[in-house]
Amino acid sequence: MNDLNWDDLKIFRLVASLGSLTRAADKAGISAATAGRKVQRLEGHLGADLFSKTQAGYELTQFGQQLLERTSAVARTVGELKSWRDRVLNLPLVTIAAPVEIQWLLYRRFRELWNPSDPFRVAIEDCVDAHLLLHNKSVLLITPDAPTTGNLKTVQIGTLKGRPYVAKAFDQKTDCNWIGLHQRPGSMTLSQPASFEAEDWVTTWAASFDGLVSLVRGNTGRALLPDFVGAEDETLVLADDDVRSFACPLYLASHGDASARMEIGVLKRRLKSLLSTVLK
Repeated sequence: MNDLNWDDLKIFRLVASLGSLTRAADKAGISAATAGRKVQRLEGHLGADLFSKTQAGYELTQFGQQLLERTSAVARTVGELKSWRDRVLNLPLVTIAAPVEIQWLLYRRFRELWNPSDPFRVAIEDCVDAHLLLHNKSVLLITPDAPTTGNLKTVQIGTLKGRPYVAKAFDQKTDCNWIGLHQRPGSMTLSQPASFEAEDWVTTWAASFDGLVSLVRGNTGRALLPDFVGAEDETLVLADDDVRSFACPLYLASHGDASARMEIGVLKRRLKSLLSTVLK
């Protein structure tokens, strides 16, 4: 029955439940002629009559009754899936806009922000201009620059700190090469320098922050990494003889009226709890 059209089966089930081709067509929003063609096409595929016409309307044949019973479970499942889909798609969506280093962290600790029973959805995206928050109450922005104008609420959630790290197996006596990060248009990185020093030997460039971390772990070279990456990874150590470091305060900003929305309030609390612990 893989070649059967579910739309034809739905019309068949409507005719069977209503006993009338016209009423079934009205309920489906199609013409009676179209409904009739769908039933005939289904009968052609199955090679059997599904209805017999009586003075009272259409009655199921024995074969039609069997088909109705066999498709009942499928109809229930399809109905449940449609109900689930409609419910999920109608849930409010909150966007968390953040630098690439924070995105990396949120992906790995996401269940501390959201779980399947939450009545909202979450998207993690690149940083946006703070002015967007004035017109969109569904965005939470993690930024190094605290917005100072407009109806925005801003709270400091910690400081992103980092230093150069290498893999334990990396031979720092003979190798001194660096790994750089190609920044995507529209993205923001806080750990990577705008340009390396003239004496830095950059041999490898990563297309993503996740790729950068993987290259360091893979013994490719040294790179500036947040301490929540390097210090927490047993396979990495601080690079010798390099005192450079970075420290950047981070703020969580949202529309001033958005906190009254349940999903915004919940996510703000969870973000502050997670990031204030990690960004010490």
